[in-house]
Amino acid sequence: MKKLLAVLLFVLLSFCVPALAAPPTTTVMVYMCASDMYDAALYDLLEMCEADLGSQVQVAVMAGGAQDWEDILEGDALNRFSIENQDVADDYEALPMASMGDPETLCDFLDWAVNAHPADRYVLVLWDHGGGTGSGICWDESAGDDFLSIWEIYDALYTYEEQNPDFHLDMIGFDACLMGTYELAAHLRDLADFMVASEELEPGNGWDYTAWLGALSRDPAMDTQALGVAIADSFVAAGLAEEPDDYLSMSVTYLPAVANLCDYMEAYSAYLVQALENGQLPVLSRARDRMYSFGDFVEQDSGCVDMMAYLNGTRQFAPETAQAVEEAYKQAVRYCVGSTQYDYLTGLSVFFPTDFEQVEDLEIAEACPNHSEFFCGYVMLRNGQSYAFDVTAPAALSVSAQVAGQLSSAVDIDLPAASFTANESAAIVPRPDAAEGLPPAQSGLQNQPGAQTGGIEATGGLFSGLLESLFGPQEPEEADVLGYSVTLTAEQLEGLSMAEGLLLLDAGDEEDTILVEMGSFQNVVINWQTGEIVSLFDYTLPMLNDEIVVLYDLIVTDSLRRSVIPVALNGQEGYLLVTQTPAKPGWTVVGFSTGYNANGMPDRGITRPQAGDVITPLYPSYYLTDDDMEEFQVEGDGFTVGADGLTLSFESMAGEGEALTYYYAFLFTDIYGETDMSDFVILEM
Repeated sequence: MKKLLAVLLFVLLSFCVPALAAPPTTTVMVYMCASDMYDAALYDLLEMCEADLGSQVQVAVMAGGAQDWEDILEGDALNRFSIENQDVADDYEALPMASMGDPETLCDFLDWAVNAHPADRYVLVLWDHGGGTGSGICWDESAGDDFLSIWEIYDALYTYEEQNPDFHLDMIGFDACLMGTYELAAHLRDLADFMVASEELEPGNGWDYTAWLGALSRDPAMDTQALGVAIADSFVAAGLAEEPDDYLSMSVTYLPAVANLCDYMEAYSAYLVQALENGQLPVLSRARDRMYSFGDFVEQDSGCVDMMAYLNGTRQFAPETAQAVEEAYKQAVRYCVGSTQYDYLTGLSVFFPTDFEQVEDLEIAEACPNHSEFFCGYVMLRNGQSYAFDVTAPAALSVSAQVAGQLSSAVDIDLPAASFTANESAAIVPRPDAAEGLPPAQSGLQNQPGAQTGGIEATGGLFSGLLESLFGPQEPEEADVLGYSVTLTAEQLEGLSMAEGLLLLDAGDEEDTILVEMGSFQNVVINWQTGEIVSLFDYTLPMLNDEIVVLYDLIVTDSLRRSVIPVALNGQEGYLLVTQTPAKPGWTVVGFSTGYNANGMPDRGITRPQAGDVITPLYPSYYLTDDDMEEFQVEGDGFTVGADGLTLSFESMAGEGEALTYYYAFLFTDIYGETDMSDFVILEM
């Protein structure tokens, strides 16, 4: 009898006590628009196949957008398939051609992937060139370079979720350049839990799919935030292993918390509009010209700057509201990791463009109307146009209780102070942390050489320390500097944004006037009280492996000097990117890039010149006649890269061989982005 009772009790308990829950299943949906990068796309597909997915992880892929797949996939079709048993599954289909820049194509892919691979968790990855807020992603070269704008990404996801109310997107990731923007997060805040994206350009091969898919397969129960961290960590680790000096960035943003951030940004943007309406364009233009734009090269940039650089450069107009924005921002960005090449890298960039073409046909006003009004108005005013602002007055604000009463004042920057401060009448009352309950992000890269976790923020003031960053801790009179100076009138100074030094070499003779451009350097000090502009040019020129080269400073701040050298690498014209940072105060040759293509999309990745490569310096030159000027380019002798790679240094030209004649002038950029030149001073070196 006792044995029978025990059996009955066991049977009853087996019905009453649930079995141990199986780990959740995850479907990873990769929307791969290969454009002109089909080699990199195939490499990433191979990485997916190399991952041991196990039974809880499924990968669904749509690959297209490229005219040439080298007969591996079809170029005149959409290739749709799953990854199974470390290979392309039997469900491979070549679908009729359709643009991957069409939101409907993305919706169709989601519908197939979700129905073919139902799961507990869904991750969507968009793969291609990315251009940030202004240029979107997934440029389909087989469909006339049609692309997905951030509004169209929103439209596709919103439409699909409206049609499928039981569907929930746990994570959206962007394996593309420049897509880690505030504006994109604002659009997606109600459509997914987490966003993983880069503020910066990405290397060609992008994410390390073998690493993070393998980590998920080994631990299918890992939470979605931890999965985002695994993607970010493996991306940076792989990038540093390939190019230890590359610009790398990846962040994990909790999208539900972006709702609070949007509220604060809308109020802050209204105050920035008030600043523009009260004549503060000069202050804003000076601040903007000293912020690093991600993906910056000579001819173009993304128009996106780091959120904390944006706040620290503008917070003097509305310091209390800026602090509320900062608090909400740091709640939303759960994790940020990158290389140490930056002055600011905190997780999300914000659109702060200077070029009118960057805002043409841009549809983001519905997600962030006041912010859109601010940057559109700023661009119009900066380009000499008028603009009628239409903003919503700031609503009542609130921040977390620990921040209330501890609001910061305007940041000390090496620029004239603003003459306007908003009347911040909105109430500051406690508000719950939107990300409360999420565990802290656990990084695996704390001890990784060259990696920085937790974000990077410049210290010692946003734009201070120019002289020290260029020449070390010394006074101007202690350095062997040119000391050439001019004095601007009060009216001229009011319209000035920044000043640089331009150096030209006289390469002509008695019959012909030929000038060779040697570069522009931001080693100029402005006395904003007296109007005196002083050059700190020290008679040294950049030498790349003992060859004199042209160098252009793109930006110099307290924590970053980023410059480019025009060269041809094995016959292909482009730029060598070179930097100085506190982590690496000597010159670092990061690598070679062609910059931007005809569609305004950046070259994805930096190429490090290898031993045996041929570097040919390029010199912009001018042939002058009495009534005309002809521009042309001179190629240097070139040299072969040796086993020691490339070395950049500045060397004195004084007394070196035959004396040459140089011309030095100031380049003045006004608050409207226009550049003018001072008179030349003649130098013999």
